[in-house]
Amino acid sequence: MRYCLVCSVEGEFYLTGSGPVDRDDMRFDFRCDSLGKLKQIAASISVPEDKLPSMETKIGPGEGGSKLTISMGGDKELYDRLVTELQFLESDLAFATVGALRRIHWQDPSIEFIHETDEDRRLSPVSSLAMHKRYPEIRSSLSLPYIAAILHRSTREMQLRICKAFWREGQGYFREFKYIQAFYSFYFVIEDFFAGGKTSEKAVTREFNRSSEFMALSNAALNAGGEEDRHRSSLEEFFLIEGLDYSVEAMPRLLFGIRGNLHHYFSKSPRLQGTPFNQAEFESISLLVMFMATRAIETRNKWVKSNNNSDTGQSSA
Repeated sequence: MRYCLVCSVEGEFYLTGSGPVDRDDMRFDFRCDSLGKLKQIAASISVPEDKLPSMETKIGPGEGGSKLTISMGGDKELYDRLVTELQFLESDLAFATVGALRRIHWQDPSIEFIHETDEDRRLSPVSSLAMHKRYPEIRSSLSLPYIAAILHRSTREMQLRICKAFWREGQGYFREFKYIQAFYSFYFVIEDFFAGGKTSEKAVTREFNRSSEFMALSNAALNAGGEEDRHRSSLEEFFLIEGLDYSVEAMPRLLFGIRGNLHHYFSKSPRLQGTPFNQAEFESISLLVMFMATRAIETRNKWVKSNNNSDTGQSSA
């Protein structure tokens, strides 16, 4: 059996021929349309004998309104190896085509089980599985008077509007799983509100520490992040990497340290650095800073609204 990831390709990249390219135990199949435009790349690997049991598909009784449940097999080690190969291939082909190949969507693959024997078919009667990783869509509605109030306040809050722009970009990056870029956007909000224009580690952390609002936000963010085990574990790892205790008191140095690590890159560094391939490792810390930035903007929104009502003689709702 071969374990295969199939990824769609984005760009104007054409091949003079399509088909497979073998390398050791791996195979790369380049799938083109009738004009030779590359549409998909399928990367597969031969499943070792000791991993074959993990490929088994299990079919059981239904739950709720479903008639049956299907549990697909797979192996994380093989999956991660294929993703890594596709990531590097994306970089190589993008450079070789001067950017004509824009993306190989390795973060959102379909899985295929390529049967080579009757035993393979018995283990995995379902030969393919499509996966789509998405955050739920957020729906909202506002009244026209509410929007009118926003427009009337707009001349008073230029600084806040720019921070909202950073927040909006951070939200977009986060939903696209670009957690490193999201971290930066949310951190800019925190930096503007609490760093006092300082840039050195000593000065910035001093400003963060002297802000009761920053420390209260840090406490609330850590409490919220600790409610889910995977986020708590990830955050604890970041504190450990920075040589800090998992505590509110360490938050100023943690955030400044991560910001610094993401701003630089050295391939031989032992520290955790951001790359195009390890975005997922920064999901939890990005979520934490999103929480802080959101709360900080909400607080200032209330201040602006309160000041506006005071000037016009209205009572705050």
